[in-house]
Order: sequence, then structure tokens, then C-alpha cells
Amino acid sequence: MSSPLARGAQRLGQLHRGSAPYRVFRTADGYLTLGASKEKFWRALCGIIGRPDLSEDPRFRANADRVANNAALVEILQEALAGQPSAHWLQAFGAAGIPSEPVLSLR
Repeated sequence: MSSPLARGAQRLGQLHRGSAPYRVFRTADGYLTLGASKEKFWRALCGIIGRPDLSEDPRFRANADRVANNAALVEILQEALAGQPSAHWLQAFGAAGIPSEPVLSLR
């Protein structure tokens, strides 16, 4: 059996081929992981970051749309998440049940 790379798939780094948003984001004081591709998580995320309009934006309405427009989505989310410390976002995401965790250093 050959690997996906041997079959022509490209490396994605921390991205996911079928889910968006699903990656590491920079915050005001560090980094966190976020996986909000399910519709209920996506809508909650939009409200938490103060951008409920994103859930109705045709580029981001469904998970497949978000995957297809991931570069634009990441830019928008990164700008929003950089405005507050990780603890702020993790508390809000946790309360909404959105999968998220801090990125820890070796220390």
C-alpha cells in the first residue's frame, strides 16, 4: 500500500483536508488549537468572535465552503483571535463545547 504522498497528495502542515476551521491560531499571548468544522461549533465560534455574519457568508456557510476558502477564513479568524489572550478564547470556546486547547511550550 502506498502512502498518500506517494499517490500525489500534498502536505498540508496543520490543516485538515476535509474540515475548516481546524488548525493552530496565534492569540495575543500564545497559540491555541481550534476545531470548529461542525455547523453548531462554527455558528458558536462566529458569535464568540463577534462576527455572526460569517456564518451566512457564502464563502463559509458550509464546511465544504470553508475548506474551499480556507485561506480567507484563516486570515479573518487569525485577526480576531490575535486580539485576546488564549485564556479568554479557551474559556469561551470551552463553554460552547468547541474543541480547543492551548499550545504548550516545552517549559
